[in-house]
Amino acid sequence: VLFGLLYRSINRFGSLTDKSKTTLKTLKKAQKKYLMPLHYIVNIIALLLAIIHFSLSNCRSSSLPEWGLALMACIVVVGIILKMNITPKGVRKTFYKIHTNPLTIGLVVTVLLIGHSIVD
Repeated sequence: VLFGLLYRSINRFGSLTDKSKTTLKTLKKAQKKYLMPLHYIVNIIALLLAIIHFSLSNCRSSSLPEWGLALMACIVVVGIILKMNITPKGVRKTFYKIHTNPLTIGLVVTVLLIGHSIVD
């Protein structure tokens, strides 16, 4: 996922030669082919571990842990919905944009980090 985000940012904003862009594109294709199946499994495991972690911890001073878990669960569920192709085409495009947007991932990570720093 991180390489995909970096690839899009570098490709969009970086001034690279055509050979560099071709090399990056080849790496992106290989990464997508070999690591994407692992991405599906690891995200579901991470969500299950997050639910267990949340259920074992207790914080009455902040609602950020709940928000972080809810946002993470939404992103995972949207990914599962996209993988299973159970949405109409119009909604699918919107779900894909939400699921792959770097701002969405950044928001979840920020909420989780702030929530954990408040709890600690």
